[in-house]
Amino acid sequence: NFIYSMVKLKSNLFELVWLVITIVFMLLVILPFLINEISFPLLMTNIFWVLLSITLTRYIFQLKYTWLARKNLVKALLSVLCIPLFIWSLDQMYEFQSYNDEIGLQSLVTNLEPDIQSSYIQYIRSEYIFFGTLMIILCFAFPLRMIISVWRMRNSNSI
Repeated sequence: NFIYSMVKLKSNLFELVWLVITIVFMLLVILPFLINEISFPLLMTNIFWVLLSITLTRYIFQLKYTWLARKNLVKALLSVLCIPLFIWSLDQMYEFQSYNDEIGLQSLVTNLEPDIQSSYIQYIRSEYIFFGTLMIILCFAFPLRMIISVWRMRNSNSI
């Protein structure tokens, strides 16, 4: 019983440390928006993508060290939830492209000096597209990893 409680404590500590790392990384990614008072209409989507993409990537590569490791029903549920997440992520990428085409990212940085506007526009475009694309890829990779994990648990009792 003592060993089980120590493993549980270690697992919870691991999750807490990764939660802190994820939040710090997300804050670093959106720091240019906050510092320069850029009111990006898709910022909440961006924040969500950063948090979720780090978490799902971690679950793909470090599954046996997470709370999710032995919960087959939760793995199945999260895998199914990737379908609407995929559709929503595609929709948000389309919204970004529409905003970029119709209004332009230049409108977001009019309060900045003209010589640094282009670098911020490039940052916004690159960062949004990177995490959006990563999220779309993870919507395929995460369910595959969960299916493999469930199969391994049922057939060889490993993760």
